[in-house]
Amino acid sequence: MKEHVLSLARNYSKGRYNLMVCSPDHGEILTDLRRVGVFTYPINLKGNINPFADFQAFRQLVWLLRQQPVHLVHTHGAKAGLIGRLAAARAGVPVVVATFHNFIYGEDYARWKRAAFSTIQRRMVRYTDHAIAVSEALARDIQRVERFPMEKVTTIYNGLSLEKFNQITEVTRKKRDLGLDITAPVVGVVARLIPQKGVGCFLKAAKMIQAEIPGVNFLIVGDGPARKSLEKQSTELGLRKTVFAGFRFDVPQLLPIINIFVIPSLSEGLSIGALEAMAARRPIVASRVGGLPELIQHGKTGMLVAPNNPWVLAKTVMTLLERPFFAEVLGMQARVNVERKFSEKFMVDSTEAVYEKLLSAKGVTNEGGEFCGIKDDSNV
Repeated sequence: MKEHVLSLARNYSKGRYNLMVCSPDHGEILTDLRRVGVFTYPINLKGNINPFADFQAFRQLVWLLRQQPVHLVHTHGAKAGLIGRLAAARAGVPVVVATFHNFIYGEDYARWKRAAFSTIQRRMVRYTDHAIAVSEALARDIQRVERFPMEKVTTIYNGLSLEKFNQITEVTRKKRDLGLDITAPVVGVVARLIPQKGVGCFLKAAKMIQAEIPGVNFLIVGDGPARKSLEKQSTELGLRKTVFAGFRFDVPQLLPIINIFVIPSLSEGLSIGALEAMAARRPIVASRVGGLPELIQHGKTGMLVAPNNPWVLAKTVMTLLERPFFAEVLGMQARVNVERKFSEKFMVDSTEAVYEKLLSAKGVTNEGGEFCGIKDDSNV
């Protein structure tokens, strides 16, 4: 989500909009935005449910939106989507857009929680002029679960700037810095460590791979609430060559050390991680869920497997490790696919086309109007 917001902020039409981004004041996103000249406003928006903090964030946003001549609010993330849209409605903002980056309803959610989220999201439709989904699968889910009318939903795939994936990485040095065997193949995951990302399934598959190909190293890049339990699981499984690298800012430089990139997600919108791996020419093994089949053509630009099936995941990874030429071809074709279909410019242009249509319909035509982006603190 962070990269998506940064792409929009770096490339929006500066002669048409004045941009302001509201986000929690931690992490690097506000710093990155300020570097490119975007006005930012920190808000006390928590990722988890926190009634007091949530109400404070709502009041902050209402006050801010009333102080500025804001013509359009664009929210990113579940919590920001809820509070941001309510605040925009209260402040009388003419146009409200919400981007859905992932499925809100996790596989591990209890039935009552799914019902509660569904009820809330359906009521939010009235406060939303348009919804953007990052995959067709997600667009269908929005229409089915949240009951958005079809004409109010547009699919715009995530886009990527490819320049940073053309840099040369010193693979040996990076491996040594991470404590990996410099001569061994690396099977890696880059993900936020939460249940829906399926890293537990990956660890079970890693045990099977280790039994057949003992020299393989496993790299897990990312952080999150499930990290401690996953580290414990790794120890209990006897995984001797597994490195938890935590959250990293140098993912584009880490990708070249990964021989097989795994996306074991149980649900997924359209994975930025997958796009980045494809841009870096990495062969991918991914779950056949959400928007991933729209991104990866099985056997041509990557391999798709059934979700939450460690045995199938392990067998597919081992096949690629044993067939390095085939794996290399998958990676090369994946890069071509990203260049053709998932450019940053196309994503930004398509998003602005939605803005223009909505602003015109509301009679908002003056140049230089304020556009407010609201992002929550999720790193999904």
